[in-house]
Amino acid sequence: MTLTTAAPADLAPVRRRLDAATPGPWDHDTVTHLVSAGTWPVAMVGTGPEQMIPDWEDEHAATWTSPSAHDDAELISHAPEDIHALLGEVDRLRDALTQISHLLEETWTADLPRRITTVLGEAL
Repeated sequence: MTLTTAAPADLAPVRRRLDAATPGPWDHDTVTHLVSAGTWPVAMVGTGPEQMIPDWEDEHAATWTSPSAHDDAELISHAPEDIHALLGEVDRLRDALTQISHLLEETWTADLPRRITTVLGEAL
C-alpha cells in the first residue's frame, strides 16, 4: 500500500483574514437578512435579482426575498466563530500528529503502539 500525502494547508492567510474582519459577535436580522456586527452592517444576502421571489401581501409584492436568504445569513453570521473553531480543530489534530511523529522517531519499544493509540484516542 502506498501512502500519499498532500502538503498541509497554509492556514496563515485564513487566520489573517479572520483577524482582520469586523469583530463579532455577528448576527442577522431575519426580516431584512442584513448581517451585522453590533450596529455595523457586514453583509446583505438575497439581493440578486435572479434569485428574488415576491412575498405577496394583498395581491401586491410587499417584499422580494431569496428562498435561501435566511440560510445564507445564518451561514455568514456564524462564519467567524465557525472558522475559529475549525482552525482550533486543525491545530489540535496537527499537534496530535506531531506527538505521533515524535513517538515514531523514538527507538522502538514494546509500548510504542499503546502510546500511539493513546495519542490517537485523545485526538479523535
